[in-house]
Amino acid sequence: MKSERSLVLLFGALLAGMAVAALTVFVPDAWHHSVDSAIYILTSRSLAAGEGLTYLGRPFFVRPPGLPFLLQPFAAEPVDFHALALLVQGFAVLSFATVALAMRRVHRPALALLVAFLYAANTLTVEAFGEVLAEFPFTALFFLGLWLASPCRDGRQPRLPRALLGALFLAASCYFRTVGVIVIPGLVLVDLFRRDGRRWQGLLLAGVVALAVAPWIVHGQRASAESERPSTQLLMYSYSTAMFHTDPRDPDSPVVDLDGWIKRLQDNAMTVGDALSHAFFATPSGRDKVIEPTLSGYTALALTALCALYALVTRRSLLDWYLAAYGVIVLTYFTFVDRLLVPAMPLVLSAIVYTVTRLARLGAKGAEAALHREAQAATLLCGLLMVVGAFGIEGFLRPPDRHDEINFEADRAISDWVRQNTRPGETIMHEKGAIIGLLSGRTTYTWRNLPRPWPEGAPDVDWILIGPREADLELAVSHAAVETLHVPVPWFRDRDAPVRFYHMKKRK
Repeated sequence: MKSERSLVLLFGALLAGMAVAALTVFVPDAWHHSVDSAIYILTSRSLAAGEGLTYLGRPFFVRPPGLPFLLQPFAAEPVDFHALALLVQGFAVLSFATVALAMRRVHRPALALLVAFLYAANTLTVEAFGEVLAEFPFTALFFLGLWLASPCRDGRQPRLPRALLGALFLAASCYFRTVGVIVIPGLVLVDLFRRDGRRWQGLLLAGVVALAVAPWIVHGQRASAESERPSTQLLMYSYSTAMFHTDPRDPDSPVVDLDGWIKRLQDNAMTVGDALSHAFFATPSGRDKVIEPTLSGYTALALTALCALYALVTRRSLLDWYLAAYGVIVLTYFTFVDRLLVPAMPLVLSAIVYTVTRLARLGAKGAEAALHREAQAATLLCGLLMVVGAFGIEGFLRPPDRHDEINFEADRAISDWVRQNTRPGETIMHEKGAIIGLLSGRTTYTWRNLPRPWPEGAPDVDWILIGPREADLELAVSHAAVETLHVPVPWFRDRDAPVRFYHMKKRK
């Protein structure tokens, strides 16, 4: 149809424009500094140094090694943060393409391009641009695997060699984000409920993914035997501990009971709804306001859930099975941050586009009229979400938030002092341990995840740095210090604020 070709050209051009923008105007000049990003870079250095995947001298098994492996050429001191941002953006653009390919398995070409464009221009995606995290590499590889391994839109299974290659890409994605393993039961279920074809193929593909991921799982189990229990330097001991135990740092803590699951579901429903409302209604994100129940959040969550359920019941694709499982995990996990939705946004948008276009066809007389209505609905949906997405893009291009800018200036100043006034072998403790460690080149611990008040369970260090903000442990630290230095660093209202550098006596 002429309208179909026109939509392919329109949505394809929009997607190409976002790809060009992602590699030019959306490449940040500065590092989006975060603890998670710093840990990825530090673990890449341990790999490059031949120490294996380690953090602070201990085996690191919380996150898979895919991203640290990729970062090795860029992680040496001094870190080339611009090159890191370009690497991340390259995977973001690759994810645009693989999402478009994967959506061909459940949508016509025009709608597949529409889903890919809406994912690329979505507020949550744009806000993740340039962040040195695993979301975009995972998404790129995962949807490439889905494209190769999923049945065609007419229900035909892919040829076995192609499907096996897809299973390998799905396994490769699990080395960037462990959550990819939940595709394994989906591979089995999609073919198990078939009425024709090779019903065993899904089981074979699931076995290939499981076998390919097994070395990392085995490594994690072995490494956990050498790890401190509970963890004092990481927010969680392991993903399974975080998922099923009351204390994410302690695998020996009690398992979550029914009340705990209900509490998680309530809290996460509120914050996930807030993120979806931010993405689809241009409301402020959780980073900009105090999280509290909102009508827009629950409306966004309810509409998304209804579309996902409708797609699961009526088309039952591998994408729908995975979205259902992903949704359960996100709603019952011990915490939630917006970026957890980024790899799921193509699936969410696919369910929305599918539902809207199917509803638009109702009552149409004849196939041509139905396709015309579908094209109108797709164009209208694209326009509406583009308007919403424009708010996210405008916010991204705005000058950096002064609060974040000042925090990073303070972190830089603290790290510069540490580099200039401490010996390479000395150890540090600071609230933002990984960030200060990366910027200063010194081994730096954090007190943020100590299960009990300092000094119980805390590592023995040469210096403890506190400030500009106050910290609960400061009184105890000041009494134990052998020397105290006050160093001014940039802070709010263009004034300097003192950071307290406590020189500690080594404990025996």
